[in-house]
Amino acid sequence: DDNDGVNDADELLVGTDPLDPETTDGTPDGSLDSDNDGISNGDESDETLAVATDVAPADGNPDITTAADTDGDGIANDVDTDDDNDGVNDADELLVGTDPLDPETTDGTPDGSLDFDNDGISNGDESDETLAVATDVAPTDGNPDITFADTDGDGIDNAADTDDDNDGVNDADELLVGTDPLDPETTDGTPDGSLDFDNDGISNGDESDETLAVATDVAPTDGNPDITFADTDGDGIDNAADTDDDNDGVNDADELLVGTDPLDPETTDGTPDGSLDSDNDGISNGDESDETLAVATDVAPADGNPDITFADTDGDGIANDVDTDDDNDGVNDSDELLVGTDPLDPETTDGTPDGSLDFDNDGISNGDESDETLAVATDVAPTDGNPDITTPAFTVANLDVQVFLEGALSGGSMRTDLNDFNYLPGEANNANAGHPYGAAPWNYTAYTGTEYGDGGTPYPATVVDWILVSVRADGFSISDEVYRTAALLHSDGTIEIPSAAPSLSASVLGAVNYVVIEHRNHMAVISEGLTLVGNTLSFDFRSNDSNDPNGFGGLTQKLIGGNYAMYGGNVDQSTASNRITFDGNDISEFLLQNGSFGYLTADCNLDVVIDGSDLNILLPLNGTFGTVTWE
Repeated sequence: DDNDGVNDADELLVGTDPLDPETTDGTPDGSLDSDNDGISNGDESDETLAVATDVAPADGNPDITTAADTDGDGIANDVDTDDDNDGVNDADELLVGTDPLDPETTDGTPDGSLDFDNDGISNGDESDETLAVATDVAPTDGNPDITFADTDGDGIDNAADTDDDNDGVNDADELLVGTDPLDPETTDGTPDGSLDFDNDGISNGDESDETLAVATDVAPTDGNPDITFADTDGDGIDNAADTDDDNDGVNDADELLVGTDPLDPETTDGTPDGSLDSDNDGISNGDESDETLAVATDVAPADGNPDITFADTDGDGIANDVDTDDDNDGVNDSDELLVGTDPLDPETTDGTPDGSLDFDNDGISNGDESDETLAVATDVAPTDGNPDITTPAFTVANLDVQVFLEGALSGGSMRTDLNDFNYLPGEANNANAGHPYGAAPWNYTAYTGTEYGDGGTPYPATVVDWILVSVRADGFSISDEVYRTAALLHSDGTIEIPSAAPSLSASVLGAVNYVVIEHRNHMAVISEGLTLVGNTLSFDFRSNDSNDPNGFGGLTQKLIGGNYAMYGGNVDQSTASNRITFDGNDISEFLLQNGSFGYLTADCNLDVVIDGSDLNILLPLNGTFGTVTWE
């Protein structure tokens, strides 16, 4: 009747006047909430109905007089002690200002997770949601638990307690130094009271009066909080303003530069910091530092370089820390440290220039072997990972050795059929570039020889085949071997060691040396004992028979037309014993390859074709053995 949005039947139920839109002047009847469920009478009433509204839900109870159930737990808000089911009862929520009808007063943050009194216990844990009044159980003392904090359990509310966590440091002092006044160990395991914030040797607990509500200022009472005011050397100047906190004659900035402790006059007990000489320039840190300065001392000279860290021993204008030769003796500092001379003294032994010494006794002075421009040990002659100044210079020893192979020998020279018909490794008819001694039993890979062939360096026309050359020093067993390389054998018997192969160093040779020649299908030979003459080891196997150093009585070389030659037919060299014997294994290997052609081990005469002529070389030697041992 009064068009206030509440039908007449609902108005009669709640006692408002169906003939007056504002039963109470100034308050529209539709704005009222008669059942205190958070929904206005106007919203709960269907003004088109002639009876009381019963739609939300249709349960026989008029909506306008039936309280809401915010959390849907089946208990109407007017009797529910926790309307929003957030674990905090409605009375506690009203105390702390959260909405009892919203489980997240601040979206995303459950009301129960908050800690209103900052006592480390959440509102949900401190509230008994079954109570219709504010929770007061821990303890029952007339103080609502949710608003009363007592972190240390001393019976004094944090609001009145001057040391909430009972760590011996009052709350005001803790806030000053950044520790947590609600946690006795801000860093777990370290009591806050044991810390020394101002590094004055007095702990925070000893400097704080925990009974005070303000920062402690008693020792002395000077307006400076005791916990933040340090005076290490007791000169009456706070460390914050003192340029030399420990009064050791070295200002704090200089001490930080050189790594000594600005709060300890003897960083190393018994050694005054001022007596040190960090830059090794002969002037003590105390003499180089101006203790009245708050910055690093730079006066002698004023050149942008701190005096305490800038040394220039040789006066070349380059500080020692960047100078590679501090004493300008021609030997870089790294090399000097290697050989034990003083990098800060050009004459470690007075009267003898360091550069004139020859540490490794190789006839080259330290000065000549060192590159003084380098910051690392010199390694250039050669670049081999060994410092030149400590490694005797590499002197190449020459090998002047000649040998014939029985299989290829014809008259006074050897045939070059393998080369002529392009069957040497890497040539047109043999794609396997490189010498044949990389596989067992030789396993020699230090030099491969892959540069030779049609795709690289052509073989000289006189090359017969690859051989393996080694040197044994002061003994003739394999354990005495000091050098090995693959080499090219020419038709006249001369041996060419390729430029890419390793050189023989004179330094590895003994008083007596033995040269060993191996071939892939000829019996190995060994020279007589040789000495270095004119930096060369010389032996001509063509005119001198092979040696039998062990006295085995085995085959040495075959004499053919006045020339000695290595016996052919050692086809199978797969084991140490096979390498020294002619036996059935050699014949078996021949039979497997017979009728074939190419760069094959059974080609005893090195003419490309495996046939009866190879067997004629091999067969007469069956059951014999050589003189070079491999064990």
